[in-house]
Amino acid sequence: MTYGVALSNIFLAIAQDWRLATVGIALFNLCLIYRPALQAITADSIPPESRGLGYAMVNVIPSVPAVLAPLIARFFVEEYEFLQGVRIVYWLVVFFGLIAATVRALWLKETLRSSIKPEGLLEEFKRSVVEMITALKIMTRPLTALTLILLISSFEKPMFRSFMSLYAVDVVGISKPDWALLSMIFSAVSLAVGILMGKIVDIVGRKRALLMAYALWIPSTAYFIYCRSMIDMALVLVAFALGALLFGPAHQALLADLTPLKIQGRIMGIVGTLNLIVTIPASTLGGMLYELNPTHPFMLCVALGIVCVILMILLVEEPTTREI
Repeated sequence: MTYGVALSNIFLAIAQDWRLATVGIALFNLCLIYRPALQAITADSIPPESRGLGYAMVNVIPSVPAVLAPLIARFFVEEYEFLQGVRIVYWLVVFFGLIAATVRALWLKETLRSSIKPEGLLEEFKRSVVEMITALKIMTRPLTALTLILLISSFEKPMFRSFMSLYAVDVVGISKPDWALLSMIFSAVSLAVGILMGKIVDIVGRKRALLMAYALWIPSTAYFIYCRSMIDMALVLVAFALGALLFGPAHQALLADLTPLKIQGRIMGIVGTLNLIVTIPASTLGGMLYELNPTHPFMLCVALGIVCVILMILLVEEPTTREI
């Protein structure tokens, strides 16, 4: 599936209109079904007491090249104009995606030895559905609440990210090349303090770290609406980056803490599938709201963030004994 993700970008590199681009996007998202397996392998490979730090390292270290990526993208856009520059960047994504897939094929090791022998495709699908339903039934209240919060967060994400750059360019007046510089600031902050934030997750606890993330996100999202300069936008992106550095390892660690090893793949598969499903109406709704008023998608994100905080405070509890 990692090979599929890499190759799906070919459709975006050669697309002449939205139809071929749609094929690439659909293939890309279809191939992301590998995520639960990768998440389960990651959870199995990190000591429970260090999951915050471990997930931070997994998230931050591979993103080191991302610091330079916006500058590279800016170079191609300025050198070859926007459309041709973006096409070249997509071909680079294909190339490096194939390298990543090959690395996984050669060196990624299985962490779970299953005694169940694979059957036919239809039988396997039926058994998977039954096991997923069973896993849903045995989910604890904190795990169910965390799943709901992650769904709301996934609903927000495409609505925010899809229109953030449009708002910055069309409303704030940031040039496209300067937006690449702002993206580099986001990546640089992640690289500079990412591992430290993961350690903070282990020290203060997963729930507190998640609440700290929303304490950074909600005010900065509200301020984003009123940004009118490069400096304002840079400050907002720093806050977004710090919040993401807390939220990522905290929710991954808490999900692993709350999920028994034997059903980790199924639970993470359920969460991942539902997260993908909710992004479909989110993008459409975001577009409708943006057309009504460019600030509306971000105002909705603020409201949904407040809902997540309330759910977190009332329903999510950290386990006294972490699952291993």
